[in-house]
Amino acid sequence: MSDDQVPNPYGMPNPGGQPVQKEVKFDSSLVPIKPIELLTRSKELIGNEYWSFFLVTFIAMLIAGSVPLILMGPMFCGVFLAFRQKMLGRPGGMDYLFKGFDHFGNSLVATLIQFGVILLILMPFGLVIGIILMVAIVGLVESGSEELLPFVIIPVYLFSFVAYMVLLAVVLAPFTFVFQLVADRGMTGGQACKTSWQIVKPRYFAFVWMHMVFFVISILAAMCCVIPAYLFYPIHMGAIAVLYRDICGIQNPPPPQNTPQPTVSPIAR
Repeated sequence: MSDDQVPNPYGMPNPGGQPVQKEVKFDSSLVPIKPIELLTRSKELIGNEYWSFFLVTFIAMLIAGSVPLILMGPMFCGVFLAFRQKMLGRPGGMDYLFKGFDHFGNSLVATLIQFGVILLILMPFGLVIGIILMVAIVGLVESGSEELLPFVIIPVYLFSFVAYMVLLAVVLAPFTFVFQLVADRGMTGGQACKTSWQIVKPRYFAFVWMHMVFFVISILAAMCCVIPAYLFYPIHMGAIAVLYRDICGIQNPPPPQNTPQPTVSPIAR
C-alpha cells in the first residue's frame, strides 16, 4: 500500500487527493480540553525529533518577528504543516515550514483580522490603565507623597499585567485554529476565522483556560533567562496541533513524488 493510501484515523476522506468541501462543521463539545494532557501528548508526538521541531519553531519566530504581521501567518501555517507531516508518520522539517508561504494571502488576511480585534479590545484597556496611573502619580506628587509612588505603581502594574494576560486569552481563544484551517483545509482568512469561532464557541471558556495555562508556563519559562520559553514553544505549538486533530481531523494529501513515475504507452496497456 502506498503512503497516500495509508488510512489516517484522524483524517477526513479525501479520495484521490481532490479538494475537500470547505464548508464543514466540527464538534468540539465531546473533546476533552486538558492543557497539561495536551502538552504531554505533544511531547509524545514529537518524540526523539524534538530538536528538529525546536529549529522549525525557532526559525519561524525569527522570520515572523523580522516583518511583524506580514510573515506571522505563513510561519504559523508552516509550523502546523510540519506537525501535520509528523502526525501522518512522514518526514517534515524545514521544507514544510516554508510551504506556509503557499498560503501567504489567506494567512495574511487571518492575521490582520486577529490583529484588528486585539487592537479593538486591548487598546482601550491600556488607555484606561494609563490614565488611572497618571492621575494617581500626579495626585501623589502634588500632595507631596512621592514616597507612596512604589505602593501605587507596583500594584497597578501587576494588576494590569494579569488583566492583560486574561484579556489576551479571551481575545485569542476564538482564533485558536485559524492558521490550521488555512493550511489544512485551504480556507480563506475570513472563512478560517469564522470556522475557528464556530469550533471554539461551545467550549469557549475551556479554550480560554487552555491559553491562560500556556501563557503562564511561557511567562514562567521566560523569567528563567528567556531560553526555556523558546524550548517550550515546540511543545506549545504541538499541543494546539494535537487538539486540532482531535476535533477536526487532518487532511491526508499524497506525499510529494521524489522520483518521476514511469509512463505507460497506450500500446503497452
